[in-house]
Amino acid sequence: MNPPQTPTPHRLGLFSNWISLAGWVIVAGGLFSFLLLFALDAFAPSTNPYVGILAYLVAPFFVVLGLGGVGLGVFLERRRLVRVATQPLPAWILDLSRLGDRCPATIRFAH
Repeated sequence: MNPPQTPTPHRLGLFSNWISLAGWVIVAGGLFSFLLLFALDAFAPSTNPYVGILAYLVAPFFVVLGLGGVGLGVFLERRRLVRVATQPLPAWILDLSRLGDRCPATIRFAH
């Protein structure tokens, strides 16, 4: 016989919200643009100060902004989980208009 399986917690649970996911997209875009602008600045035959400003100021700003969004999403998700855990469970409701509540033999259990 197999032992009963307990549900495994989702490892990325705190990161699985739209604020954190948007933050990861911003981080990925900032890293990509930084690498692209760095390569452009390093291998260009002539120097351009505006490429340096974009590469070393603007792109890292978006990386930091995205990481802040990820942190904000984790904070809000943790706060939501604590709030949900402290709320009492809903009361058990017996509704005789539902077939499963009227006749328990009709309830099908998964094997």
